[in-house]
Order: sequence, then structure tokens, then C-alpha cells
Amino acid sequence: DGGASAGIAATASSSYSKLEPGCTVRAVFAYRPQQSDELGLEKGDVVICVGPASEDGWYQGVCNQRTGVFPVNYVTL
Repeated sequence: DGGASAGIAATASSSYSKLEPGCTVRAVFAYRPQQSDELGLEKGDVVICVGPASEDGWYQGVCNQRTGVFPVNYVTL
């Protein structure tokens, strides 16, 4: 059922404006990095937000002692 996932993604992406350095978010989907600067996520991972990335829809964070950028529509507050 893609409807439930789409609803979660829409909710998460609308939270993007509420992200600020030092806040924590939780991954709602696993994410496999496509670039070396991206942060891999497993569903349920907690990410500490560092600051906005240079690209819209991405944020920089720390997870499992790794630092990188992640897509904000994969996380929720």
C-alpha cells in the first residue's frame, strides 16, 4: 500500500522547515547513499541535525558516528 508511505513522506517533508541544528529526527525509511557525502540510514535510526545542506530537501546530520547529508523526506521529527 503506497498510500501510507506517501502520507508519511508528505508529513516528513513538511517538517523540513522545523529542522534546526541540534534537533534529532528518526528515519522512517532506509536510505542507501548514492554519493560519498551522503548518510546511509536504516529505518528507526536517530539522526542529530547539524545544519541545512546546500541542496534543497537535504540536511546535514550525524548518525552512528558518521556525518553526511540525508534527504529530509526520509525522516520525521
